[in-house]
Amino acid sequence: MLAIGAHTREALSALAASYRDHLADEAVDLDLVARAAVHQRDLLKHRVVIPIGSRGAVLTTLGSIAAGESPSTLSVAAAKGHSRVAFVFPGNGCQWAGMGVSAYRLNEDFARELREIDALFQAEAGWSLIDTLHAPDLKERLGATSVAQPLIYAIQSALAGVLRRSGLLPDFVLGHSVGEIAAAEASGALSRAAAIALVKERSFHQEGARGSGGMLAVSADGAMAGELVAAVSEGLEIAAFNAPSSVTIVGTDAALKAFAVEARKRRTATLRLDIDYPFHSSLLDDIRGPLLEGVKGIRPQASNIPFISSVTGTPLDGETLDAEYWWRNIRYPVRFHAAVKHAAQAGATLFVELSPRPILVASVAETGRECGVAAAAIGSLTDRLADADDDPVLALLATLVARGVIEPSDELFGSEPPRKLNLPTYPWQRQLCVLAKTSEGIEAYGRIDGGKRHPLIGTRLAHGSPEWRMLLDGETVPYLLDHRVGGEVIVPGAALVEMALAVGREIQGDGPLELIDMDIIRPLILGEQGMRELSIRYERSLSRVEIWSRPRFGDEWTFNAGGRVDVAKGSARNPDFAPASETMTGHDHAEVYRASTRAGLGYGPAFQRVARLRRNARWLDAELAPAALPLGAYSG
Repeated sequence: MLAIGAHTREALSALAASYRDHLADEAVDLDLVARAAVHQRDLLKHRVVIPIGSRGAVLTTLGSIAAGESPSTLSVAAAKGHSRVAFVFPGNGCQWAGMGVSAYRLNEDFARELREIDALFQAEAGWSLIDTLHAPDLKERLGATSVAQPLIYAIQSALAGVLRRSGLLPDFVLGHSVGEIAAAEASGALSRAAAIALVKERSFHQEGARGSGGMLAVSADGAMAGELVAAVSEGLEIAAFNAPSSVTIVGTDAALKAFAVEARKRRTATLRLDIDYPFHSSLLDDIRGPLLEGVKGIRPQASNIPFISSVTGTPLDGETLDAEYWWRNIRYPVRFHAAVKHAAQAGATLFVELSPRPILVASVAETGRECGVAAAAIGSLTDRLADADDDPVLALLATLVARGVIEPSDELFGSEPPRKLNLPTYPWQRQLCVLAKTSEGIEAYGRIDGGKRHPLIGTRLAHGSPEWRMLLDGETVPYLLDHRVGGEVIVPGAALVEMALAVGREIQGDGPLELIDMDIIRPLILGEQGMRELSIRYERSLSRVEIWSRPRFGDEWTFNAGGRVDVAKGSARNPDFAPASETMTGHDHAEVYRASTRAGLGYGPAFQRVARLRRNARWLDAELAPAALPLGAYSG
């Protein structure tokens, strides 16, 4: 697979265009580029993941993305960070002649899982699931629940196995009717062998009820459907609560016809389902004894993934899924709506329906909307033609990588190439970013109006204000970490002087200034983790600058330093220097800073400006290297 990502959808389009142009060159190794892209580039939020077929197909796909399209056949998504995933396993209705054939033919991992299931099932039932999936008369045979349900389970279990191999374990599992068997297996409550024995017994014993009733889908909520059932006939029951406005009714043919007539009078839509069984009704009561006898050997165990029951609509521990539970699973209404609602309210944001074709994604999406949860529901396999050449399992994996719930791996994308490749570069989307004028922004950065901001005092809180605020630590002004005394980071006196002079420049302008009676009362210490809030205040009547500080979110201010700043009087005078004739002892850079270290003064690179030093009893002459940082400059 080829996976590329960007911070925005616009950037993804531009990046897709670059990859399309790059891969249009037949000399470029497509497989090598795909491997390099996932190992050399971060897979950012907006993604496209393309299963690799022919070069032409990949170029066409990239062209569609470059044009801003997101066809349903493409795995284009915005990863949502950590999504909590629920696996959904439907029951009858998702079967079709041709199901699973493409997946079995094109995906070896799926085929391996299905062969394992088939071997266990043949030992239990005496016939082959794989042979039946390929049988020319499958369409007619799918009418029998003893055939359809084992095939549905087999495909569901194989899909769950492939996803488990790919590193995806769900946060929740839930099933609808017979789908609860695969869900229980996925949760760890049932072994695969136990699940196969259960689906064989469950489907076999229901055959006796074939032809005694049917089912009807109704576009109504449970309350309205209940009123209709009560008004029409005692021979009707609610078989399933699927979604806020979707239920399934079960009963005899005559009762279902009467219900449909009454529903039409009340402008309620119905649809007769192609099912010849009265599932989830009292019409199954006669099979209770034989079923319990057939599944009495089931030994459930504690689940390691939360199993949300559609018998109760609530989570159940795996050890409770005994023979009696599986009778209730057959006999009583499916509370799928409640189960999905519980998963959504528990934090599930992505529901993946594992089935031969999706039939529950609409119900899941409707329930998510009811809960006010931004939950997505996606299918896995589809009812496309069985002779299609696109691997449907790989397409599912691509979708899940694009959504950020499966991490790229060597198994999916191949190993890292032996050398770095020159891949298309990231297309920057230039935009103006302006800090919002919030109290936090003003506190951290001072006035937010595009004016200059001094790196040590910030800016005035407001025009004409006598106070400047600044948040200061080793992250905001990293070079201060290079100034330590006794191991502690201490703001140097020169920086305090610069703060005072910076305020003076804002008040007095850029002319010569003098700093008078500057006193450092308490050192300004920066802890390794803590941040200090600075308040630099100007008292106009005294021409005095004071520097105060406190811990971030602290209450009490500490007075650190202060002095008078005024316009310099007279002309500046250069200091006298040592006469060249003086005899002086020289010290190089290394000697100077070894001596400072012994004295407990830890100067890092930003403060090691002394290149050479000469001294005697009367004079000290230092040669300074150029400043590595513009310590006194404004930053925009």
